Amino acid sequence: MAHMPPAHLRRPDRPLLLTIPGLHGVLQFRNAGPVAAALAKVLNGWVPRPWTGPARAPAIATVTCGPAGFDVRSAFLDRPIRGLPLASAVNALCADLLEAWTAAHPDHVCLHAGGAVFGGSAVAFLGEARAGKSTLMARLTAEPAVPVLADDVLPVSPRGEALGLGVPPRLRLPLPAGASAAFRAHIAASAGPGDDLYAYLDAATAAPHGTRAPLDAVVILRRTPGAAARLHELGDAEALHQLATRRITAGPGEDGRLDRVAAIADRVRMLRLVYSDLEDAVALVTAAFGPGAAGIEPGPPLPAPEAPPAAAAPLPDPAQRWRRSPVAAVRRHGGRSCLWSAAAGEVVQLNLTARAVWELLDAPASQDELADGLSALFPEAGRARIAADLGPLLAGFAAAGLIAPADPG
Repeated sequence: MAHMPPAHLRRPDRPLLLTIPGLHGVLQFRNAGPVAAALAKVLNGWVPRPWTGPARAPAIATVTCGPAGFDVRSAFLDRPIRGLPLASAVNALCADLLEAWTAAHPDHVCLHAGGAVFGGSAVAFLGEARAGKSTLMARLTAEPAVPVLADDVLPVSPRGEALGLGVPPRLRLPLPAGASAAFRAHIAASAGPGDDLYAYLDAATAAPHGTRAPLDAVVILRRTPGAAARLHELGDAEALHQLATRRITAGPGEDGRLDRVAAIADRVRMLRLVYSDLEDAVALVTAAFGPGAAGIEPGPPLPAPEAPPAAAAPLPDPAQRWRRSPVAAVRRHGGRSCLWSAAAGEVVQLNLTARAVWELLDAPASQDELADGLSALFPEAGRARIAADLGPLLAGFAAAGLIAPADPG
């Protein structure tokens, strides 16, 4: 990993301006040298450099040491996020750098995916939330012959190459109860900047910025309790749907980007990995894609999984007053808008109702107060229906760390 030369961090009384190769704008640090140093340690082959241009250079993000932690103001956020611990501040900056890279390279299709190189060819791993993508990518960093390109954002070039941007896997802690002793030892030996909830991995197999490999396969993860690890073909319609819904790039030229997504689906193998045990999944993918691959024959396409029964999560007290979490904001994500938590990295897509609730929570409010506000905005929906829909929405926001109970009074 790259390390910031100490001379760049010796003037905490003056803003530190850094530029990142290939991006437009600078990162600005105000009394936040530790964040700059941790970012330089995390980034692999993507070396921040002192900015020597005009003092008023456009900022990608500004980090300030505040009274409760580090505050981050970003070109991609609708408001500053405040009180972040060190690792979460680094995560916020990494998210900004990935957004800025995506914006600066519109010719690439950027997938919300992990990626690794097996025998010279890349495999992308996609999955729904909690499918185990980040844990799988972290586990693959323990395989000495498998360079890991990404665990969250994987660009694909017009030539069909997967590209590593030099941001290593970030692992949620604690590890799953079933994690092997060898995996636990690897994480302990490879832990980079982190906190009680997440840690970046300083692993030798994390590929540096600019690493390229032809994309050979896309694997959709389906974690199923008790299932033996196995690969299945993916039907053409589902293959295109999976890629199209997990691309980050959006905005002008959308039709062209959809054509490029379709070209990826036509060019590479599209597979589904069903698994329960992490070690079994790693053994299967290394056998299927690694050097001297065993030629594992995938099974036929699977039917779409049945929707799980609705969880009976307790709904919040309608009188409970809520406030926005200081570490959450609306993030412009490849041209779309979503709610995002810098601490957890949770992303919630915004529909009209969710956006209206977020705007109303500019001041603390209860479910009943929010129902009154939404009724004024959407009188045709009816207050009773709005109030009934608000409970699950607020419960989801709270579970993702986007809102928290307001202080009494």
